[in-house]
Amino acid sequence: MNECIVTTPRLLSDFTSKIGQSITFKLIIYSMFFLSCFVVKAETPSGLAHIDYFSADDLLGSSQSWKVKQHADGNIYIANANGVLEFDGEHWQLLAHKNLRFIYDIEFDGDKLYVAAANELGFFERDSHGQWIFHRLNPLLTNASGQNLDVEQIESVEVTPIGIFFLGHDYLYHYHNQVLKRIKLPYKDSIAMEWINGHVLLGDEGEIYRYEPSTEKIVLHIDAEVMEGRIIQYFSPLDNGETLVVTTNALFIAVSYTHLTLPT
Repeated sequence: MNECIVTTPRLLSDFTSKIGQSITFKLIIYSMFFLSCFVVKAETPSGLAHIDYFSADDLLGSSQSWKVKQHADGNIYIANANGVLEFDGEHWQLLAHKNLRFIYDIEFDGDKLYVAAANELGFFERDSHGQWIFHRLNPLLTNASGQNLDVEQIESVEVTPIGIFFLGHDYLYHYHNQVLKRIKLPYKDSIAMEWINGHVLLGDEGEIYRYEPSTEKIVLHIDAEVMEGRIIQYFSPLDNGETLVVTTNALFIAVSYTHLTLPT
């Protein structure tokens, strides 16, 4: 079924207050409607991308989605409020579990799909029949007395050579060799986490921290006055070994543990 959506520039709204030009305004609207419908119904011109639209009903999930990943098998996976959406190019499948809701981030480690979700840690893996099965990691999180600890809202997951890291508001969770530990964050509500140059980097307001495997602690990596008051939102490694730091209203280049510069 062809759909036609009409939008009018802001400047056209000025015409509506002028009675003498109301006819001109109507003609413009009718013309735009006719032309837009004509373009939508026509075949996709050569050189332009073909776009398919999928509703929430098509997806079998929620209209809220966050992260998108492509696996080595070519399938697309989307972090969704109802689970993980899998798309093979023709069909959608919802990977769900009764404990899973609001999945904010996904990362593959081989054929394991790790998820960062509301109050839940774990991963999906196919069984011998090819069906996706969710494995909960929450039961591994206990105190010294063996009592289970609550898991907060997890918003980011990172696969690294030294294990899987999950980032919450108050804790960093480290899963390695069937052991799950949590480390108290020296700040609250981090957004950025990335494995760069052999370190797990964590971003706070104006400060960059790193996880030290030898001590299992989070230490200050960079504290620069130039970033004061700026919330770090993303890290990206550069080819020359430096790190691009994306903050609110600015970009920086981390060239060492103590020095930041503005990109040129």
